[in-house]
Amino acid sequence: MGLASRRALRLYCSRAIFSVLTQDLLAALTVSVLSIPESMAFAQLAGLPPSMGLCSAVVGGLVYALASSSDVAVAGPTSIQSLIVLSALTAWDPQDARRIASSIAVLSAIMYLILWVLRLDRIFSVVLSDTLLSAFLSAAALVVGLNQLPLLFQVQVPHNHSALFYLVDFFKRVVPDTNLVSLFFAITCVFVLVAGKTSSKLIVPNVRLQSIMYGILVFLCTSLSMVVSYCMDLEGRYLVRQVGQIPSGFPSWEAPLFTSRFYKLLFPAFLCALIGYLQSVSVGSIYQKKHAEYTQLLAASLEESSEIEERLLDYQQGSQFVSGQELIALVFANLSSGLVFGYTVTTSITRTILNQSIGAYTSMSSIGSALIILTFVQSLGFVFAFLPRCILGSIVISAVVKPVLDGLNEVFRLYRWSRWAEAAVWVSTFFGVIFISVDIGLGIGIACNLVYIAFAHRSGMVASVETRNDCRSVLVLQGSLSYLHCEQIQRIYAQECIDVLDLRGVEHFDSSIVQVISKLQFHQIIVDADSDFPPISSAVIREESSVLAA
Repeated sequence: MGLASRRALRLYCSRAIFSVLTQDLLAALTVSVLSIPESMAFAQLAGLPPSMGLCSAVVGGLVYALASSSDVAVAGPTSIQSLIVLSALTAWDPQDARRIASSIAVLSAIMYLILWVLRLDRIFSVVLSDTLLSAFLSAAALVVGLNQLPLLFQVQVPHNHSALFYLVDFFKRVVPDTNLVSLFFAITCVFVLVAGKTSSKLIVPNVRLQSIMYGILVFLCTSLSMVVSYCMDLEGRYLVRQVGQIPSGFPSWEAPLFTSRFYKLLFPAFLCALIGYLQSVSVGSIYQKKHAEYTQLLAASLEESSEIEERLLDYQQGSQFVSGQELIALVFANLSSGLVFGYTVTTSITRTILNQSIGAYTSMSSIGSALIILTFVQSLGFVFAFLPRCILGSIVISAVVKPVLDGLNEVFRLYRWSRWAEAAVWVSTFFGVIFISVDIGLGIGIACNLVYIAFAHRSGMVASVETRNDCRSVLVLQGSLSYLHCEQIQRIYAQECIDVLDLRGVEHFDSSIVQVISKLQFHQIIVDADSDFPPISSAVIREESSVLAA
């Protein structure tokens, strides 16, 4: 079992289970409602039968949740990997398509294992800064939202890697082909979900109740839309597309196909593994941080015993995203998916965003989602037959609004703090993902970030601890400070009980350092009078005479 599932099991074996069970269950139900049609659509995009997408979502998603270190990440088929599989299948006999796709999943698992053995995850932790991850996640969330627009307007738009050209094709078809009934239901659903989530924060101060209210809203929108669709015969009278009957059962098992030409599958398997890992790390790490902040708010808002609050805080302190553990989780997830006749899986941006926005607390939500999908596939596929597809798009759009706004807030903060080089990394990553494609945009961001590190942080960091005449412990930092030094600063602060931070010898710092310093409780933060260090608190002192007097 992975770190996240072990933490969840310990929490579920305590009294704190009643504080988190409702949220995990609501998140599992909501994510499964989205995952079923999305997994079938991605399988069709890859040129595979829909049952393979469902099989991948169940087996790959379940194994990933059991082995991962992330509490909120949800794995399954994705659009990028589906397109890579589609391009690989063009060189093979269509009758062998399912076995070839399974072979690519098995080879991807081997690639992940090689990355783990060589410890290449450490390299990725160096090149993926918080600024880059923020830009990538905001742009990816925006792309996900734009991809839902054809569902809302009920128009057919050919897939395109570039969100810009995709949007151009969409507007070419939106005027003559829009289904106004579908659009009305979609806009109503988006308004209800966004307004409900915003108003709940104003009406209910309890974070736990806010998440439950949002989950109930999603469930009501889904249920009512199915009832209205059935009673009014929306598909027959108004041509509103529905999810339709879900295929029951999984495809019969066949061994993956490894022939003398299997070497032609190595490159697409490598692309799936590389993109899958980068996507898993970028989405998983940033949402694990958001989850840690949410956990603290939840523990503080509980009106229950201090024992439960202590349990939740202990859970949050042990909740860390480990990139090496993610490689192991992806190894087992893709290997199991390929062996049971699925295809490649990785962390899904859409489902992870939705899972976190509903208020999932532990990895049990991801495990429960996979089991719910399995139940529906085996016996309850008829339940979603009358669900309008536009409602699925509305749920996704309402979930991606906050990540996009958070990203824009991040770039404005970089502007206020005069972090121009980091802002350039953010902008290049964001627009690279939007205008070109998700994978190439991420590559552009990594390249720009490497250039930024090479020129802005050439001298590195020098840290020393001193004791002043007033018996206060002072952490003196010199050189260039970057996101690579955040953990070291936090470790020194905790071990040495630092009271004062001296930054007068610092040549350059980035926004990650500022955010870490703002969270640590320093009595004084000493900077030069002409430093561009932002006034994050009253502890920042710019005049040396004041420091000496203190």
